[in-house]
Order: sequence, then C-alpha cells, then structure tokens
Amino acid sequence: MKPPSPLRLRPALEFDLEVLAELMTRSFAGYLVPVKETPAGLAARLRYDSIDLALSRVAVLEERPAGIVWVAVRGWSIRIAAMGVVPEARRRGVGRRLMEDAIASIRALGFRHMVLEVIEHNTPAVALSRGLDFRRRRRLVG
Repeated sequence: MKPPSPLRLRPALEFDLEVLAELMTRSFAGYLVPVKETPAGLAARLRYDSIDLALSRVAVLEERPAGIVWVAVRGWSIRIAAMGVVPEARRRGVGRRLMEDAIASIRALGFRHMVLEVIEHNTPAVALSRGLDFRRRRRLVG
C-alpha cells in the first residue's frame, strides 16, 4: 500500500509531552491493553525505557499527529518500545512508514539487530512485522 502523500515524519523531540501523551492515548484506542497516558507518566516511561526522542518519530498527517514509534537505546541494544497509529489514520500506510523510517535510522547508526515485541493477538501488528522481515524468536508469556 502506498503511503498517503501528505504524511511527514518528525522527530518526537519536536513535540511537548502533553501532545505526545495524548497521541499515545489516541494511538492505542481499541488496543488489547487500554492505554491512558499522561505527561508525567510518559516522562517516567521515557526515562525507564531509555527512549531516544531524536530517533523516535511522530507521523503527521494533514497537519495533525497521526502515529508514533518509540525507539529505545541501551548501550548496543536497540528496540522498538511501542508503535501506534490513531484510528482515523489506520490502514493508510502510516505504521509501515514509521517502522521503515525507524529501521533505516537504526541501520544508519550501525545497528544490525533490533528487538520488537508484538502481542500475537494483534494481527495487524504481526502482519506488519512479518512484512518488514522481522523473525519470531520466542513467545512471550506474561
């Protein structure tokens, strides 16, 4: 699917915590695990998960934040900490563009291995990860 032409990707560090928290909440609407993010909660998560706001991206569609991908870096370990798209922008290539950009940025820094955890009942996320050549390594139980 070709991404929509007005889609732009911007570093997450260009947005304040209030906008990012609201975007997280909207991006996970209808998700298997309810997400209600606050600016204070998000600030704590960013620190705890070692999320790099320069590598993380916000998708902007028609001048509104439409999706986000969080990239976490700890030493030489890198992972996608979360990725979500607001309901009105889903099935329009936004998630794929976010992930492709994250992968390209990570590769440009010299990383060749990254971790992505996907709940197996989240079929759109499983399909996207497989379409981007991620390989299943193990099944998470928790």
